Amino acid sequence: LLSSERSAQKTLVNAVKELHEKLNKEKILPHPLRRKLLILSVLIAYLEARKGVEPDYFSRFLPGAKKFFELLADGPGLVALLDELEDRFNGHVFILSDEERQTLRSSTQLARFARFVEGKHEASGQLTLWERYSFADLPVELISHIYQLFVKDSATAVYTPHFLVRLILGEVLSWERLDRLQQNNEIILDPACGSGVFLVEAYKRLVLHWRSRNDWKRPSQTVLQKLLLRVQGVDLEQGAV
Repeated sequence: LLSSERSAQKTLVNAVKELHEKLNKEKILPHPLRRKLLILSVLIAYLEARKGVEPDYFSRFLPGAKKFFELLADGPGLVALLDELEDRFNGHVFILSDEERQTLRSSTQLARFARFVEGKHEASGQLTLWERYSFADLPVELISHIYQLFVKDSATAVYTPHFLVRLILGEVLSWERLDRLQQNNEIILDPACGSGVFLVEAYKRLVLHWRSRNDWKRPSQTVLQKLLLRVQGVDLEQGAV
């Protein structure tokens, strides 16, 4: 339970890395698109497990589809899904180039890609990846770790360890400082957010602060959305907000 190397979060990141290597070996889809789709599959699986989309959401893009992986093998439906997610979240995360759209719409390899990614069982019979892990119970920092795993300039990019993030924000975002932030309608800005680890922790502190000032009630979806608007960042490499 205390091992950082054997935690569910760490083993899932390693499993995604191994899957990426297998997909490279099979040469399914062009490399940049293959890499992007794998990252987006993790993000959408996390979003789906956290009930960030409506129950019938995927059937809008492929009639009868109840889960993301039922849609992953359908090129036109997948393109429509990613376009809609980009419009909804507006962060340049799900954006596709015209060339990528055309490749996905006409590709005959998506079914193989979907089988590799969903992977029901390993050769040993053990459940793999999405069947083995509960995304609903994994910490949101997982998304940052996946981002770091596939960052383009991995030889020079440096990321702040989570323990240091907590230490720094513990100093600069005291309860009194958060009181002033709320009263003055201020925002928390990270102008070079990278994988967003500071923003995630800042948002957690905002939620905890709200609860402490409201008899420890559980915040409504409306409250959570308002708090989220107080946390903004810019990824200089991706040009995303």
